[in-house]
Amino acid sequence: MVLSLSHNTTLGDYMIISGWDVASYKTGVFFLDLDTLKFKSILVDIKSPDLYERLRLFNEKSGKLLINYNPDLLIVENTYLDDWRKHKNTKKRGNVNTLKILEKFHGVLLGNTKDYMDIHYMNPSEHKETLTGMGNAQKQSTIWAVQKKLGLVNIDDNQADAAAMVLTYLVKKQQWDLLDKIKLMYE
Repeated sequence: MVLSLSHNTTLGDYMIISGWDVASYKTGVFFLDLDTLKFKSILVDIKSPDLYERLRLFNEKSGKLLINYNPDLLIVENTYLDDWRKHKNTKKRGNVNTLKILEKFHGVLLGNTKDYMDIHYMNPSEHKETLTGMGNAQKQSTIWAVQKKLGLVNIDDNQADAAAMVLTYLVKKQQWDLLDKIKLMYE
């Protein structure tokens, strides 16, 4: 069952929140335990030229992570068609085929969820705006914001986005006491 949370939902039912920046090669994952405020930032790095092998490996790895960390809430970065950003080392721009591939990975992730997990989608501009003040912030700005708030070093932009979604969710739910505790722990 896939649920989108209403803005009236409190965090009382959640123990572990997880952010997922799903990609076809490198997926950023972030788990936050709300009781202990301990977190784990993970990069699911799948190196295979074959799409279906990557999907199979992603199914295996995402399934294991969901079983091991057992989150109550998944926050997944929404897919979008980026017509304007040029891709690294090419003159190609975002296209529908890339979007189709990402949706396959989203389907694999959702297939690994349990009925009790709530799922919330978040647009990239939402977490960028919340953490950096700019909805179209560069990747490095998001990395720096997450590093500053959580004391993380050497994180991939996908990991930063996954953590940014969890932090943004806490801001949107006005969980200032949790955010203050996190800030004190990692300053």
